[in-house]
Parts: sequence; structure tokens; C-alpha cells
Amino acid sequence: MTPFRISHEQQQEMIILTVEGEITWQTGLMIGQEATRAAAETGLRRVLVDLRQARNVSAVMDHYSSSWSYQKMERRILSTAGTLRIAFLTAPDDTSHDASLTGMIGLIPSKNVYLLSKDESSAREWLMAPVP
Repeated sequence: MTPFRISHEQQQEMIILTVEGEITWQTGLMIGQEATRAAAETGLRRVLVDLRQARNVSAVMDHYSSSWSYQKMERRILSTAGTLRIAFLTAPDDTSHDASLTGMIGLIPSKNVYLLSKDESSAREWLMAPVP
């Protein structure tokens, strides 16, 4: 497996975070921080997190706990940046992220701002749709 690496680019009206390598709860926090930082810098609120080249190796409960930590750490930035609309894109044959992301999405109080998808075109379409 490739060492953990994260990069971002601005494309159309969204930020694309590309993640490669093994994801632990610690690197999961880094993904959240990078999404928040990029949104604050660009003013964009739509984020596609491409996890197709990454595999989760941490337990679901570790990610659940880190989601709470992330919320506390980033509360100030999130209140300044505004609500982010985030689509997580995973490889069709990869289920390593499913439980962790589903738990995280359920943990964070939101209204239709997170999507877990295995299809890039539908993830992009959802991101660019008007926010209900």
C-alpha cells in the first residue's frame, strides 16, 4: 500500500481532495482538516473526497471518536467557512470505508450535506445540485 498522501485541487465550483494510501483515524482527521482549510481559503463549499486509492485500516470506533474530536477542533473554522457539502467517493470493490463513513455521517448533525458514493458522476451531480 502507498504511504498516506493527500492533495487538493479546485475544479469548477468544487474542491477535490485526492487521498492515497492507508487511512487511520489520525489520517482521517487530517482529511477533515484539509477539507476545512481548503474551503476557508477558496470560499467553496462543495468538496469531493476521492478515496478510491485509499483503504481504511482503523476500527470503526476509532473513526467515530475522531469525528467528535474533529468537530470540536474545527468548530471555529466551520462556523466561519459555513456548512460544507461533502461527497465521499470510494472504489466499487472497497467496503473498508463504509461503516466508518456511515457512522461519521450519522454522528454529525446535518441536513443532506454528506453523501457516500461509489460512482463518480453521481457524486459530482449530487455535489453540484442546488442545496435543498
